[in-house]
Amino acid sequence: MTIRAVRLRTDERTGQQVVSGDPEEWVLCGFVRVDRFRAEGAAISYTYLLWFSTALAAICLGIPLVKLRVLGPRERFSAHDGVWVCVTTFAAAGLLTVIAMDVYVFRYD
Repeated sequence: MTIRAVRLRTDERTGQQVVSGDPEEWVLCGFVRVDRFRAEGAAISYTYLLWFSTALAAICLGIPLVKLRVLGPRERFSAHDGVWVCVTTFAAAGLLTVIAMDVYVFRYD
């Protein structure tokens, strides 16, 4: 593909810029098909995906703790409930640690 290139050069006698238009052969790189460009443009941002995943994990990890809170005096607290409370407590602590480290690293990056 030939494109007429316009070059500006400075004339040494007058100090003004002069246009020289010698044709040049250029190679154009980086073209993307239209359907791929539109698909990538409509993709979900990685940041939004992380926030959504964090919110979903917080909801899932909070359910056993909420159940523990609303447990009535006549309802039984089984060993199964105790295991789920322990597992979600440790998982929530791990998730909060990962989030805190991520915020710390990317804040100073």
